[in-house]
Amino acid sequence: MNLLNNEKEFKYLLDKNTFGKIIESHKYSKVGIIQWYVEEEMDIRYRLTLKKLPTGFFQEWTITEKSNTNDKTVRKENERSVSPEEISKKFYYFETFKTIAKVRYIFNDDPEIIIDEFLTPFENINNKPLIDYLMEIEEKEIVKNDNFDNYLESNNYPLNNLVKIIDSYEDFKNKNLAKIIEWQEYNSKSKNTKSIFDLINFVKNKLKGNITLVMTQGISIKNQGEFKSQYESIVSKFKESKFDQIKSLDISPDICAEIDTYNLLLKNGYNIKNLYLLTPGPFLSKDNSCLETNHPYFQSDISFVGALLKCIFEKKYGLNVKTYPIESSSSQYLFENTWDILDEILKNKAKDEVIVDVTGGYKNLGLVTAIYSMFKNIPFYYKYQEGNIEEFPAFGLDWDYDYFDRIYSIINALEFNNEDKNNLDISQYLTLNYDISALFIYDPEKKGLKPFYPLNRILNDYEDKREIPFGFGENLLSIFDIKDNEKSQDNQLINMKNYIEYMIKTKWSKQWIGDLIPETVEHSQRHSKRLMDFTASLINIIGEDNFLPEEIKDKYYSDTNITYKYIYYFILIVSINIHDLGHTYSKYRLKDGNYIYLDNFPSMIRDLHNELTVQLIEEEQNNKNMFGILETNKKNDKIRYDLDNIFGNNKKEIIEAIKLVCKYHRGYLPIDNTDKGHNSQKLFVETFKIDTIPLEALLYSTHSPINDDLLKKVIIHAARWLKFIDGTDVQADRIITDAHHRARLNRTKFEALTLIDKYKNNYCNAVFLQELQKLKNEIELIDVESLTSENLEKQKELYIKIESICKNLESEVYNFVKAKLLKPEIEYNINSSEMELLDTIAFKASQFTHFEKHRSVAAIYPTWLEWDNQNMFDIKLHLKIIKNKMNNANFEIHEKVIEDIKNDINKELEGANISFGGKKLKLIFDEDEGQNDKTIL
Repeated sequence: MNLLNNEKEFKYLLDKNTFGKIIESHKYSKVGIIQWYVEEEMDIRYRLTLKKLPTGFFQEWTITEKSNTNDKTVRKENERSVSPEEISKKFYYFETFKTIAKVRYIFNDDPEIIIDEFLTPFENINNKPLIDYLMEIEEKEIVKNDNFDNYLESNNYPLNNLVKIIDSYEDFKNKNLAKIIEWQEYNSKSKNTKSIFDLINFVKNKLKGNITLVMTQGISIKNQGEFKSQYESIVSKFKESKFDQIKSLDISPDICAEIDTYNLLLKNGYNIKNLYLLTPGPFLSKDNSCLETNHPYFQSDISFVGALLKCIFEKKYGLNVKTYPIESSSSQYLFENTWDILDEILKNKAKDEVIVDVTGGYKNLGLVTAIYSMFKNIPFYYKYQEGNIEEFPAFGLDWDYDYFDRIYSIINALEFNNEDKNNLDISQYLTLNYDISALFIYDPEKKGLKPFYPLNRILNDYEDKREIPFGFGENLLSIFDIKDNEKSQDNQLINMKNYIEYMIKTKWSKQWIGDLIPETVEHSQRHSKRLMDFTASLINIIGEDNFLPEEIKDKYYSDTNITYKYIYYFILIVSINIHDLGHTYSKYRLKDGNYIYLDNFPSMIRDLHNELTVQLIEEEQNNKNMFGILETNKKNDKIRYDLDNIFGNNKKEIIEAIKLVCKYHRGYLPIDNTDKGHNSQKLFVETFKIDTIPLEALLYSTHSPINDDLLKKVIIHAARWLKFIDGTDVQADRIITDAHHRARLNRTKFEALTLIDKYKNNYCNAVFLQELQKLKNEIELIDVESLTSENLEKQKELYIKIESICKNLESEVYNFVKAKLLKPEIEYNINSSEMELLDTIAFKASQFTHFEKHRSVAAIYPTWLEWDNQNMFDIKLHLKIIKNKMNNANFEIHEKVIEDIKNDINKELEGANISFGGKKLKLIFDEDEGQNDKTIL
């Protein structure tokens, strides 16, 4: 976001060659910008800023009003972000405004150095701007405008090739370069209608970087017709190896489907650098005789057309081309052969760098490739004969895992021929049920049967799904996929990602088998996944610059060859996945080193779970527990990405950082020195004498476990975000389904009543009997099967009464434990069957309100970031709360629960104290159904 009011800058023109040299010799980041000029005289414009992130696209709408000053190089600028609602009301008017689209390359912050590459939307010559590239340099703190030329020259910018704009400065303002785009109006016969949406996608495609195009190749170039003479000319030059002449030919895109598709993709904004041709074997044997075996493009296993197209795409269009021969046209072989090839391509390319064209060649080849694309979540295209091209967007289709669950064990038990793991013996085949035997086809060459589909790959995918059925936040982990032009760091980033993924699948998600307080609602695999997904969405909304700690840009942590940016992501993501694992650990270490055991005190597990998480890690460091919660399997020689390999001598400090972020995610622990936290009435804080020193004070004290000053900033920033992000996970997904909710209520009601009866039978003279009888009477009134609006208000009142009684009982338990801890002569033995039973009753019975809270919300997600460079105080993050439609609660009760949830999230944000550029982050909850926004803070 731009929070400056004044600009002082100079502009320089440059050509394509100069731009290319600067790009090659300087590091940069880039954003896409589309600007619509609403009021030319006042220089008012809307801007959409786009940035490609590993987690998706950052999108921000702003409106800016610029005005001139007496100095032509200085302009005043008022700017604010714009809500989606405001944009939607004016969206279709944008087609009538003067527009400019560009990619901005950002090279330096102080002074700010940028180059704008002006785009021609849809490659329509009528939309082409007057210039291609414009460099701007703007003063900040270090370099003032009178030193701009010297600064550029001394920092390896080719000043001699830059044309400084002085007299015609006004001509090169964006508003004067903008044009009204020529849109093709919609009609029923139109094949290439474009809209604002297409313009936005055009710029997004420009930002995706170098694209690899996978293309199924056909023979349309050989078709005789109006391009016969052009085809014969190309073939003649090709056979004679006159490649320079092919480069200079004016080749019509309509000469064949492959070239036409390539050009249409360019018009959609893709920057295609690599082409992989899936080319069937020779169509006609005589084709191979057209080339001598010593010809540069001769390949015995591809057709003449395949070789010709490879030459055209390499020499004419400058692509890196690789051909993949397809051995057979029979579908039974295509799956295995084609998927081998496509797996190899995706192994070396990120998914968002690959697009697929399934137009040419055998139809079954296109079908197989399309199926692969859908299940690998990558987009593919089909070109119609009339000339238009249709995109099938990437979509997360998946296999029928219920079906695989039925056949998995049987398939794995089959004994395939030793010489060919895919060749099934006939005797085995005859024992199979039809739904499995139908998957195999007879192979006459090998006298056996083989799977029609690549079952080994599919079942491997299924095995992965069995580990984490709902995923594990893969989108956020893609943060580590980005290339920073530092090979040593790139390798470490891969190791960091692999470490987290391995630990989620093999340890962290499995640790929840021992959840000691499952009544607190689903806290295992899906809680951490939801936090991962929310974090990825949050980054896309607020931008990575706002999400990262300040003062860490491009700086490396110690001797690890890893920048603090990725240290921050690593610590935060690990903490997201393990911060609640104290729910599974009941062995609590007191300050003097003695232990007490909390497995039968669920209230204390709940209250101390962050402290228990820290102790779980510490016990591991001291080799005193069996879980190794941060350690990979040392016996597995394939693992090369444990903490020792990633961080070396810094491993201990990284673990300390993770412990602190996990510990301070709770509201009772303040982060800032000025914050007192919410611990004044916490019984467990007093009982266990927990140190509530603010994180900031701890890190900058003489006994800080962290020595590195920038790492301290990383820890504080990660703790702030985890505190807030964790507070947003209140949605009904934690209840799973309405049937699950009813079952949980019934189960909890039964357990609470049964335990009360057990207590009364065992302790017939206890002082708490009267209080427990009151509790029992209230619990018995809960009607689980009639969750209707008529009785829910009464139920809500019951829940409040029940919770009040439970709090009193918990206080008595804490008083008992506190008294025990004052008597070290009994070795801190807090075990008491009566008190353990009393605490269990109080804990279980207090969960009804908790369940109701978590069935009220279907989803919470961020929508946009509101800011204004004239507002010197705060920035507002808009959140959307989607109410759970399955909740049949009375509207007023429902709204009260939602308001409580909003207040809880705000308390977490208040404790996190997050700021951007000195401005404090606040929340606004966007209302459903067209209601006005309601500011909570």
